Amino acid sequence: MTERPGASVTVRDLEKIAGGDPRQIVDLVESFAEDHSVEHRQTLDLNAAHSLLSPRVKAIMGSDLAESSQAGEDASTESLDRAQALLSELGKKLFDVPYVEYRPASGAQANGLFFLGAMKSGDAVMALSAKNGGHYTYQSISYPGAFGLDITEVPCDGDDYPTVNLELLSDELERVRPKWLTVGGATMLFPYQLREIADMVQGVGGRIHYDGAHILGLAASGVFQDPLHEGASVMTGSTQKTLSGPLGGLILMHDEDVSEALNSRIPTFIASFANNRTVALALTMAEHLAFGKDYSTAVASNALALSRALDSEGFRLPGKDLGFTQSHVVLVDLEPTPHKADSVNVLRRAGIISSLAAVPSTYPEKRALRLGSPVCTKKGMGEGEMAEIARLLRRGLLEGEDPEGGGKDVASLVGSFP
Repeated sequence: MTERPGASVTVRDLEKIAGGDPRQIVDLVESFAEDHSVEHRQTLDLNAAHSLLSPRVKAIMGSDLAESSQAGEDASTESLDRAQALLSELGKKLFDVPYVEYRPASGAQANGLFFLGAMKSGDAVMALSAKNGGHYTYQSISYPGAFGLDITEVPCDGDDYPTVNLELLSDELERVRPKWLTVGGATMLFPYQLREIADMVQGVGGRIHYDGAHILGLAASGVFQDPLHEGASVMTGSTQKTLSGPLGGLILMHDEDVSEALNSRIPTFIASFANNRTVALALTMAEHLAFGKDYSTAVASNALALSRALDSEGFRLPGKDLGFTQSHVVLVDLEPTPHKADSVNVLRRAGIISSLAAVPSTYPEKRALRLGSPVCTKKGMGEGEMAEIARLLRRGLLEGEDPEGGGKDVASLVGSFP
Protein backbone atom coordinates (compact mmCIF):
# COMPACT_ATOMS: atom_id res chain seq x y z
CA MET A 1 0.00 0.00 0.00
CA THR A 2 1.85 3.12 -1.23
CA GLU A 3 -0.95 5.70 -1.45
CA ARG A 4 -0.93 8.36 1.28
CA PRO A 5 -3.75 10.71 2.33
CA GLY A 6 -3.36 14.48 2.34
CA ALA A 7 -2.74 16.65 5.38
CA SER A 8 -6.47 16.93 6.22
CA VAL A 9 -6.94 13.18 6.55
CA THR A 10 -10.27 11.71 7.66
CA VAL A 11 -11.28 8.20 8.66
CA ARG A 12 -13.18 7.97 5.37
CA ASP A 13 -9.93 8.73 3.52
CA LEU A 14 -8.20 5.92 5.40
CA GLU A 15 -11.01 3.47 4.68
CA LYS A 16 -10.91 4.33 0.99
CA ILE A 17 -7.14 3.86 0.74
CA ALA A 18 -7.22 0.66 2.78
CA GLY A 19 -10.17 -0.78 0.87
CA GLY A 20 -12.17 -0.99 4.09
CA ASP A 21 -9.71 -3.40 5.72
CA PRO A 22 -9.11 -2.28 9.36
CA ARG A 23 -5.78 -4.12 9.43
CA GLN A 24 -4.47 -2.00 6.59
CA ILE A 25 -5.60 1.13 8.42
CA VAL A 26 -3.40 0.02 11.34
CA ASP A 27 -0.43 -0.28 8.98
CA LEU A 28 -1.21 3.08 7.40
CA VAL A 29 -1.38 4.92 10.72
CA GLU A 30 1.91 3.31 11.78
CA SER A 31 3.46 4.46 8.52
CA PHE A 32 2.78 8.09 9.44
CA ALA A 33 5.37 7.84 12.21
CA GLU A 34 7.84 6.24 9.82
CA ASP A 35 7.22 9.01 7.27
CA HIS A 36 7.83 11.63 9.95
CA SER A 37 11.14 10.04 10.92
CA VAL A 38 12.33 10.23 7.31
CA GLU A 39 11.20 13.86 6.95
CA HIS A 40 12.70 14.76 10.33
CA ARG A 41 16.13 13.51 9.29
CA GLN A 42 15.98 15.60 6.10
CA THR A 43 14.66 18.81 7.69
CA LEU A 44 16.50 21.83 9.06
CA ASP A 45 14.58 22.54 12.25
CA LEU A 46 14.90 26.21 13.27
CA ASN A 47 11.79 26.29 15.46
CA ALA A 48 12.81 28.04 18.68
CA ALA A 49 10.45 25.81 20.69
CA HIS A 50 12.12 22.58 19.53
CA SER A 51 15.14 20.64 20.70
CA LEU A 52 16.37 17.04 20.57
CA LEU A 53 16.30 14.37 23.26
CA SER A 54 19.53 12.57 24.01
CA PRO A 55 19.56 8.88 22.98
CA ARG A 56 19.36 7.85 26.65
CA VAL A 57 16.36 10.07 27.37
CA LYS A 58 14.62 8.92 24.18
CA ALA A 59 15.14 5.29 25.20
CA ILE A 60 13.41 5.92 28.53
CA MET A 61 10.46 7.57 26.79
CA GLY A 62 9.97 4.38 24.75
CA SER A 63 10.62 1.96 27.61
CA ASP A 64 8.11 -0.06 29.63
CA LEU A 65 7.75 2.99 31.88
CA ALA A 66 5.38 4.27 29.17
CA GLU A 67 2.94 1.51 30.16
CA SER A 68 2.17 2.94 33.60
CA SER A 69 1.30 6.21 35.27
CA GLN A 70 1.28 7.61 38.78
CA ALA A 71 -1.99 8.69 40.38
CA GLY A 72 -2.31 10.18 43.85
CA GLU A 73 -1.07 7.82 46.54
CA ASP A 74 -0.95 4.78 44.25
CA ALA A 75 1.83 2.36 45.09
CA SER A 76 4.68 1.98 42.61
CA THR A 77 7.98 0.13 42.41
CA GLU A 78 10.80 1.13 44.74
CA SER A 79 12.97 2.07 41.77
CA LEU A 80 10.28 4.43 40.48
CA ASP A 81 9.90 6.02 43.92
CA ARG A 82 13.65 6.62 43.98
CA ALA A 83 13.64 8.11 40.48
CA GLN A 84 10.85 10.56 41.31
CA ALA A 85 12.50 11.60 44.56
CA LEU A 86 15.73 12.10 42.64
CA LEU A 87 13.91 14.22 40.04
CA SER A 88 12.86 16.67 42.74
CA GLU A 89 16.37 16.78 44.21
CA LEU A 90 17.97 17.26 40.79
CA GLY A 91 15.59 20.15 40.09
CA LYS A 92 16.54 21.79 43.38
CA LYS A 93 20.23 21.36 42.56
CA LEU A 94 20.00 22.51 38.95
CA PHE A 95 17.99 25.67 39.68
CA ASP A 96 19.16 26.26 43.28
CA VAL A 97 15.64 26.49 44.73
CA PRO A 98 14.00 24.69 47.67
CA TYR A 99 10.72 23.73 45.97
CA VAL A 100 10.16 21.96 42.63
CA GLU A 101 6.84 20.92 41.07
CA TYR A 102 7.30 18.59 38.08
CA ARG A 103 3.78 17.23 37.49
CA PRO A 104 2.50 19.79 34.91
CA ALA A 105 2.21 18.31 31.43
CA SER A 106 3.40 21.51 29.71
CA GLY A 107 4.75 24.97 30.40
CA ALA A 108 1.33 26.43 29.63
CA GLN A 109 -0.28 24.14 32.20
CA ALA A 110 2.42 25.10 34.70
CA ASN A 111 1.38 28.74 34.28
CA GLY A 112 -2.26 27.86 34.86
CA LEU A 113 -1.55 25.77 37.94
CA PHE A 114 0.59 28.56 39.36
CA PHE A 115 -2.24 31.08 38.97
CA LEU A 116 -4.68 28.58 40.45
CA GLY A 117 -2.59 27.79 43.50
CA ALA A 118 -1.00 31.14 44.30
CA MET A 119 -3.99 33.44 43.78
CA LYS A 120 -7.68 33.73 44.46
CA SER A 121 -10.53 35.36 42.57
CA GLY A 122 -10.34 39.15 42.70
CA ASP A 123 -6.58 39.33 43.27
CA ALA A 124 -4.83 42.11 41.37
CA VAL A 125 -2.06 40.94 39.03
CA MET A 126 0.07 42.58 36.36
CA ALA A 127 1.48 40.83 33.30
CA LEU A 128 3.10 41.50 29.96
CA SER A 129 0.49 41.86 27.24
CA ALA A 130 0.46 39.66 24.15
CA LYS A 131 1.52 42.72 22.14
CA ASN A 132 4.70 42.93 24.20
CA GLY A 133 5.57 39.25 24.08
CA GLY A 134 3.45 37.91 26.93
CA HIS A 135 2.05 34.40 26.54
CA TYR A 136 -1.69 33.93 26.17
CA THR A 137 -1.81 31.95 29.43
CA TYR A 138 -1.49 35.15 31.44
CA GLN A 139 -3.98 37.19 29.45
CA SER A 140 -7.63 37.72 30.34
CA ILE A 141 -8.70 35.24 27.64
CA SER A 142 -7.00 32.40 29.54
CA TYR A 143 -6.37 31.41 33.15
CA PRO A 144 -6.50 34.90 34.74
CA GLY A 145 -9.92 35.52 33.20
CA ALA A 146 -11.21 32.06 34.08
CA PHE A 147 -10.02 32.42 37.69
CA GLY A 148 -11.49 35.91 38.09
CA LEU A 149 -8.19 37.75 38.50
CA ASP A 150 -8.02 41.51 38.02
CA ILE A 151 -5.27 41.81 35.40
CA THR A 152 -3.40 44.99 34.38
CA GLU A 153 -0.85 45.31 31.58
CA VAL A 154 2.83 45.90 32.38
CA PRO A 155 3.78 49.15 30.55
CA CYS A 156 6.42 48.75 27.85
CA ASP A 157 8.23 50.88 25.28
CA GLY A 158 9.35 50.03 21.76
CA ASP A 159 7.66 49.25 18.46
CA ASP A 160 10.59 47.08 17.41
CA TYR A 161 11.41 45.12 20.57
CA PRO A 162 9.58 45.84 23.85
CA THR A 163 11.28 46.79 27.11
CA VAL A 164 9.56 47.49 30.42
CA ASN A 165 9.08 51.22 31.08
CA LEU A 166 10.24 51.46 34.70
CA GLU A 167 8.91 54.98 35.27
CA LEU A 168 5.40 54.11 34.13
CA LEU A 169 5.61 50.79 35.96
CA SER A 170 6.31 52.60 39.23
CA ASP A 171 3.13 54.65 38.82
CA GLU A 172 1.05 51.59 37.89
CA LEU A 173 2.35 49.58 40.83
CA GLU A 174 1.29 52.29 43.26
CA ARG A 175 -2.15 52.38 41.66
CA VAL A 176 -2.75 48.63 41.23
CA ARG A 177 -0.66 47.18 44.11
CA PRO A 178 -0.63 43.71 42.52
CA LYS A 179 -0.17 40.47 44.42
CA TRP A 180 1.93 39.13 41.54
CA LEU A 181 3.61 40.56 38.44
CA THR A 182 4.44 38.27 35.50
CA VAL A 183 7.21 38.83 32.97
CA GLY A 184 8.64 36.47 30.36
CA GLY A 185 7.34 35.00 27.14
CA ALA A 186 8.09 33.31 23.84
CA THR A 187 10.11 35.99 22.05
CA MET A 188 12.73 36.91 24.65
CA LEU A 189 15.92 38.14 23.05
CA PHE A 190 17.33 39.93 26.09
CA PRO A 191 17.07 39.80 29.89
CA TYR A 192 14.53 41.98 31.69
CA GLN A 193 15.55 44.67 34.20
CA LEU A 194 14.52 42.13 36.81
CA ARG A 195 16.33 43.41 39.90
CA GLU A 196 14.86 46.89 39.45
CA ILE A 197 11.39 45.50 38.72
CA ALA A 198 11.54 43.16 41.74
CA ASP A 199 12.53 45.98 44.10
CA MET A 200 9.58 48.04 42.88
CA VAL A 201 7.09 45.15 43.10
CA GLN A 202 8.25 44.14 46.57
CA GLY A 203 7.86 47.77 47.62
CA VAL A 204 4.09 47.48 47.18
CA GLY A 205 3.90 44.02 48.78
CA GLY A 206 3.93 41.95 45.59
CA ARG A 207 6.05 39.16 44.15
CA ILE A 208 7.49 38.29 40.73
CA HIS A 209 6.49 35.32 38.57
CA TYR A 210 8.85 34.74 35.63
CA ASP A 211 7.68 32.72 32.64
CA GLY A 212 10.90 31.00 31.61
CA ALA A 213 9.30 28.61 29.13
CA HIS A 214 11.91 29.23 26.46
CA ILE A 215 15.04 30.07 28.45
CA LEU A 216 14.78 27.46 31.21
CA GLY A 217 17.89 25.53 30.15
CA LEU A 218 19.89 28.70 29.48
CA ALA A 219 19.00 30.07 32.92
CA ALA A 220 19.97 26.80 34.60
CA SER A 221 23.39 27.01 32.93
CA GLY A 222 24.00 30.66 33.82
CA VAL A 223 24.08 31.61 30.13
CA PHE A 224 21.01 33.86 30.20
CA GLN A 225 19.26 35.74 32.99
CA ASP A 226 18.94 33.80 36.27
CA PRO A 227 15.45 34.95 37.32
CA LEU A 228 15.24 33.04 40.59
CA HIS A 229 18.34 34.84 41.86
CA GLU A 230 17.50 38.25 40.45
CA GLY A 231 14.24 38.77 42.31
CA ALA A 232 11.67 36.26 41.01
CA SER A 233 9.87 34.19 43.65
CA VAL A 234 8.53 31.70 41.09
CA MET A 235 9.68 30.58 37.65
CA THR A 236 7.56 28.38 35.41
CA GLY A 237 8.89 26.79 32.26
CA SER A 238 8.77 24.13 29.57
CA THR A 239 11.10 21.16 29.83
CA GLN A 240 11.32 20.39 26.09
CA LYS A 241 12.92 23.60 24.79
CA THR A 242 16.37 24.78 25.89
CA LEU A 243 16.38 22.18 28.68
CA SER A 244 16.13 19.52 25.91
CA GLY A 245 13.89 17.15 27.86
CA PRO A 246 10.54 15.47 27.22
CA LEU A 247 7.42 17.60 26.83
CA GLY A 248 6.37 18.91 30.23
CA GLY A 249 6.34 21.81 32.65
CA LEU A 250 8.08 22.90 35.84
CA ILE A 251 7.16 25.27 38.65
CA LEU A 252 10.25 26.37 40.59
CA MET A 253 9.67 28.20 43.87
CA HIS A 254 11.51 30.01 46.63
CA ASP A 255 8.54 30.41 48.98
CA GLU A 256 7.05 27.67 51.14
CA ASP A 257 3.56 29.19 51.15
CA VAL A 258 3.38 28.98 47.34
CA SER A 259 4.59 25.38 47.35
CA GLU A 260 2.04 24.39 49.99
CA ALA A 261 -0.77 26.13 48.12
CA LEU A 262 0.12 24.31 44.90
CA ASN A 263 0.41 20.95 46.65
CA SER A 264 -3.09 21.38 48.04
CA ARG A 265 -4.61 22.12 44.61
CA ILE A 266 -2.61 20.22 41.99
CA PRO A 267 -3.84 16.69 42.90
CA THR A 268 -7.41 17.79 42.15
CA PHE A 269 -6.39 18.98 38.67
CA ILE A 270 -3.74 16.42 37.68
CA ALA A 271 -5.17 12.98 38.40
CA SER A 272 -2.12 11.15 37.05
CA PHE A 273 1.15 11.72 35.26
CA ALA A 274 3.32 9.60 33.00
CA ASN A 275 6.14 7.66 34.64
CA ASN A 276 8.29 7.60 31.52
CA ARG A 277 8.22 11.40 31.35
CA THR A 278 9.22 11.93 34.98
CA VAL A 279 12.11 9.47 34.85
CA ALA A 280 13.24 10.86 31.48
CA LEU A 281 13.12 14.36 32.96
CA ALA A 282 15.29 13.25 35.88
CA LEU A 283 17.88 11.99 33.39
CA THR A 284 17.58 15.23 31.39
CA MET A 285 18.39 17.24 34.51
CA ALA A 286 21.35 15.01 35.33
CA GLU A 287 22.65 15.48 31.77
CA HIS A 288 22.17 19.23 32.02
CA LEU A 289 24.16 19.36 35.25
CA ALA A 290 26.97 17.50 33.47
CA PHE A 291 26.89 19.04 29.98
CA GLY A 292 24.42 21.94 30.03
CA LYS A 293 26.91 24.78 30.37
CA ASP A 294 28.79 23.94 27.17
CA TYR A 295 25.60 23.20 25.24
CA SER A 296 23.80 26.36 26.38
CA THR A 297 26.83 28.51 25.58
CA ALA A 298 26.90 27.05 22.07
CA VAL A 299 23.14 27.61 21.66
CA ALA A 300 23.43 31.31 22.53
CA SER A 301 26.58 31.71 20.42
CA ASN A 302 24.90 30.15 17.38
CA ALA A 303 21.82 32.35 17.76
CA LEU A 304 23.99 35.46 17.77
CA ALA A 305 26.02 34.19 14.80
CA LEU A 306 22.82 33.47 12.86
CA SER A 307 21.49 36.95 13.69
CA ARG A 308 24.62 38.66 12.43
CA ALA A 309 24.69 36.52 9.29
CA LEU A 310 21.03 37.29 8.51
CA ASP A 311 21.74 40.99 8.98
CA SER A 312 24.64 40.72 6.51
CA GLU A 313 22.36 38.96 4.01
CA GLY A 314 19.94 41.91 3.99
CA PHE A 315 17.26 40.94 6.52
CA ARG A 316 15.92 43.39 9.10
CA LEU A 317 16.11 42.05 12.65
CA PRO A 318 14.18 43.46 15.62
CA GLY A 319 16.58 44.01 18.50
CA LYS A 320 19.58 44.81 16.30
CA ASP A 321 20.23 48.09 18.13
CA LEU A 322 20.41 46.16 21.41
CA GLY A 323 22.84 43.56 20.07
CA PHE A 324 20.54 41.18 18.10
CA THR A 325 20.00 38.52 20.81
CA GLN A 326 21.36 37.05 24.03
CA SER A 327 19.09 33.99 24.04
CA HIS A 328 18.43 31.13 21.60
CA VAL A 329 15.79 33.15 19.73
CA VAL A 330 16.28 35.13 16.51
CA LEU A 331 13.54 37.45 15.20
CA VAL A 332 13.32 38.47 11.54
CA ASP A 333 10.99 41.23 10.31
CA LEU A 334 8.92 39.82 7.43
CA GLU A 335 7.33 43.11 6.35
CA PRO A 336 10.10 43.92 3.82
CA THR A 337 10.03 40.39 2.37
CA PRO A 338 7.87 39.34 -0.61
CA HIS A 339 6.11 36.46 1.17
CA LYS A 340 5.54 38.14 4.55
CA ALA A 341 3.62 35.77 6.88
CA ASP A 342 3.58 33.05 4.20
CA SER A 343 7.36 32.81 4.62
CA VAL A 344 6.85 29.93 7.06
CA ASN A 345 5.20 27.87 4.31
CA VAL A 346 7.81 28.87 1.73
CA LEU A 347 10.57 27.68 4.04
CA ARG A 348 8.70 24.50 4.89
CA ARG A 349 8.57 23.57 1.20
CA ALA A 350 12.35 23.95 1.15
CA GLY A 351 12.73 21.71 4.21
CA ILE A 352 13.19 24.44 6.84
CA ILE A 353 10.95 24.49 9.93
CA SER A 354 10.26 27.87 11.58
CA SER A 355 7.40 29.73 13.27
CA LEU A 356 5.73 33.14 13.29
CA ALA A 357 5.72 35.75 16.04
CA ALA A 358 4.27 39.20 16.57
CA VAL A 359 6.21 42.38 17.30
CA PRO A 360 4.57 45.48 18.82
CA SER A 361 4.49 47.44 15.54
CA THR A 362 2.40 44.81 13.71
CA TYR A 363 0.42 43.24 16.59
CA PRO A 364 -1.94 41.35 16.44
CA GLU A 365 -0.69 40.25 13.02
CA LYS A 366 2.25 37.87 13.18
CA ARG A 367 4.71 39.47 10.80
CA ALA A 368 8.02 38.30 12.29
CA LEU A 369 9.83 35.03 11.75
CA ARG A 370 10.91 33.36 14.99
CA LEU A 371 13.96 31.16 14.60
CA GLY A 372 15.91 29.18 17.19
CA SER A 373 19.29 27.49 17.48
CA PRO A 374 18.77 24.49 19.86
CA VAL A 375 18.23 21.72 17.29
CA CYS A 376 21.03 22.68 14.91
CA THR A 377 23.36 23.15 17.88
CA LYS A 378 22.48 19.68 19.21
CA LYS A 379 23.38 18.29 15.78
CA GLY A 380 26.84 19.86 16.01
CA MET A 381 26.46 22.89 13.76
CA GLY A 382 28.50 26.01 14.44
CA GLU A 383 29.18 29.53 13.20
CA GLY A 384 30.02 28.42 9.65
CA GLU A 385 26.72 26.59 9.32
CA MET A 386 24.85 29.63 10.68
CA ALA A 387 26.26 31.64 7.77
CA GLU A 388 25.15 28.94 5.33
CA ILE A 389 21.65 28.90 6.87
CA ALA A 390 21.43 32.68 6.47
CA ARG A 391 22.30 32.32 2.78
CA LEU A 392 19.62 29.65 2.34
CA LEU A 393 17.04 31.94 3.96
CA ARG A 394 18.09 34.83 1.71
CA ARG A 395 17.70 32.68 -1.40
CA GLY A 396 14.25 31.48 -0.35
CA LEU A 397 12.76 34.64 1.16
CA LEU A 398 14.50 37.58 -0.54
CA GLU A 399 15.48 36.19 -3.95
CA GLY A 400 12.40 34.04 -4.54
CA GLU A 401 14.29 30.86 -5.34
CA ASP A 402 12.22 27.78 -6.13
CA PRO A 403 11.86 25.87 -2.83
CA GLU A 404 12.83 22.62 -4.54
CA GLY A 405 16.20 24.05 -5.54
CA GLY A 406 16.90 25.37 -2.08
CA GLY A 407 15.60 22.14 -0.59
CA LYS A 408 18.43 20.15 -2.18
CA ASP A 409 21.01 22.33 -0.46
CA VAL A 410 19.07 22.15 2.81
CA ALA A 411 19.08 18.35 2.60
CA SER A 412 22.81 18.38 1.86
CA LEU A 413 23.52 20.56 4.89
CA VAL A 414 21.34 18.50 7.21
CA GLY A 415 22.79 15.27 5.84
CA SER A 416 26.24 16.38 6.98
CA PHE A 417 24.97 16.47 10.58
CA PRO A 418 22.94 13.27 11.13
